[in-house]
Amino acid sequence: MPPDTDSTEPESEESTKMTLEMFLETVPPNNETVVNGGDYVVPKPIRLYCANEECESVTFFDTEKDSFSVEDSKYILLRYTCRHCRETTKFYPVVFRYVRKEMIVMKMGETPAFGPTLPPRLVTLLGPDRDYLLKGRKSEAFGLGIAAYAYYRRVVEKQKDRLFDQIISVAEKIGASADTIATLKTARKEKQFTKAFELERDAVPEALKIAGHNPLLVCMTR
Repeated sequence: MPPDTDSTEPESEESTKMTLEMFLETVPPNNETVVNGGDYVVPKPIRLYCANEECESVTFFDTEKDSFSVEDSKYILLRYTCRHCRETTKFYPVVFRYVRKEMIVMKMGETPAFGPTLPPRLVTLLGPDRDYLLKGRKSEAFGLGIAAYAYYRRVVEKQKDRLFDQIISVAEKIGASADTIATLKTARKEKQFTKAFELERDAVPEALKIAGHNPLLVCMTR
């Protein structure tokens, strides 16, 4: 008789701990975590975004370290290389402590910096304003929501005319009414940022809305 699938054994404490690979992929620097493993570590591949033009996607990154002893290597520099392009690298200086049969790992830093990687095409598209976007993504990754919002808002403010040009272009291509296009053009000419987007509130084409909401107004009201 097959076992009752609803009466599963509770997960062991070991199985609920973070793996070293998850720690490297997701935890910001200057943090330490108890991870699975003993005093002998066999690093496994990790998954990261590779910005190389051959990849521009999430790929596996491998390390040349086959294994090492935590007792012998309390501090170690882990170097990972993209398995696909073999050019993009990621460095992690980490400190291991083995305390009461638990392996504790601290990430001292990482290069390139921690945080979601932006597609190169998007960074190029923003031109001189890309630094604000990069700072916003880094702030968001470190849990600094207010700082991230300030940087994102600055990007939108500086890209206002370009945004309106694209919105007007879409409106014209989908056959929006003359009144709608006129409203959008009036909003583009408005120098005050808030007033410009208030004028645009109901004129943005449905094709540009996200889940029925005007994405620019969401940015304005948060």
